[in-house]
Amino acid sequence: MKRFLIRASFDPYRQYEAKDFILTAHAGLNSGNLMFAYGVMNALTTDDTIIESTYKHKWSEKDASEINERYDAFILPMADAFRDDFVPMLVEYTKLIKLLKIPVVVIGIGLRAKIDEAPTIDRPFDANAYNFVKEVLNHSSLIGLRGRNTGKYLEKLGFKEDRDFTPIGCPSLYTYGTAVSTRIPGKIENLVINTNTLAPREVSDFIINSARKTKDYWLVQQKYYEMRDMFVGNHTFIGRKTVEHVFDEETFSRLNREDRIRYFFNVPEWLAFMKDKDLFLGNRFHGSAAAILAGTPHVFISFDARTKELIDFHHVTSLPHRQLDGTKSIYDYLDKLDFKSFEKHHTDNFTHYLDFLEKNGLDHIFKEKKGYAMGESVMEKKIAMQSAPILHCFKSLSKTEQFKRIASTDISVGKALLLKLMGRA
Repeated sequence: MKRFLIRASFDPYRQYEAKDFILTAHAGLNSGNLMFAYGVMNALTTDDTIIESTYKHKWSEKDASEINERYDAFILPMADAFRDDFVPMLVEYTKLIKLLKIPVVVIGIGLRAKIDEAPTIDRPFDANAYNFVKEVLNHSSLIGLRGRNTGKYLEKLGFKEDRDFTPIGCPSLYTYGTAVSTRIPGKIENLVINTNTLAPREVSDFIINSARKTKDYWLVQQKYYEMRDMFVGNHTFIGRKTVEHVFDEETFSRLNREDRIRYFFNVPEWLAFMKDKDLFLGNRFHGSAAAILAGTPHVFISFDARTKELIDFHHVTSLPHRQLDGTKSIYDYLDKLDFKSFEKHHTDNFTHYLDFLEKNGLDHIFKEKKGYAMGESVMEKKIAMQSAPILHCFKSLSKTEQFKRIASTDISVGKALLLKLMGRA
């Protein structure tokens, strides 16, 4: 029996709820982190492999010794880790990997950059990125990249495609292998949206205009502070970051009162929510990934290089933000979009992904068959797939229910919330 240690902040077999995420950010600061780590776990969990997760930020020689003794490989699913504020973690992982004697495989790492920024410009973290990649390559055959833009960045650092790295896209989209099929949108009566507050104003206006022209719409939140504020009904931080930039305060308050906002603590529940929706529209990539895996028609709006390289690699149905007219809505563009573009390229991309795993000596479930329905894989058969507790918006609760939520919050959670709301944690 092989045992892999994987970089992830959650245990897929555990049923989480809001209190767990408040005390320990099991999705980091963005629930999208659940999606790509879950995809890797699902692929690598075979009858002969056990996956265990870790999300430590500091490592010692003792940690390295224990990893060498207990595990057969160290797996690092990553996102846009080549960025300024991730440098301390790159340094820590580089120090750890130097001490490891087992294979180390990086899956899906990328560069954060502005959409028009050349990937070949010098960056303050170039040396850190080089040292990290060099050390990983001492323990693996190839590094898997989010896309070709990141490939150009590594070429600038002296690395070579197919020898040192290969673009594989995002592992979230390979969760179920070839068992993906996007519906062609028909009559759209319900819409799921998500929003990134870093997006240009015209993107936010376009998404909101689209929602207002839809009979029934939902907002999926992904940021940690958004979930925290949903729990306690305090939207002070959102007032600065979201209401003023994306929603007007009246609309946002109404969505809260009507319980039209969702935040998910596990991937299966997220996909189950998406399955019966008519359309997804947003600018957070893993919101699109949830729609794709659920078979829901999706339109992604790209506005930065880190998501654009994923959209380009996977051929996700999308609209570049510069093509948008903020006074229009998605309904002005539907007949111009190819909702099967992802499927047309997915089999080839998936085959390439499996080749990448195998070159790194990693066994996977797709040797048995190329596609799995939800609940069929080795890992998901072991997961209790019952419905997770829904985090209802605080302002949608009755006064009695609000009181019960506050009263049921234990001292440790209450202290964590208080510190965070005061900006001290």
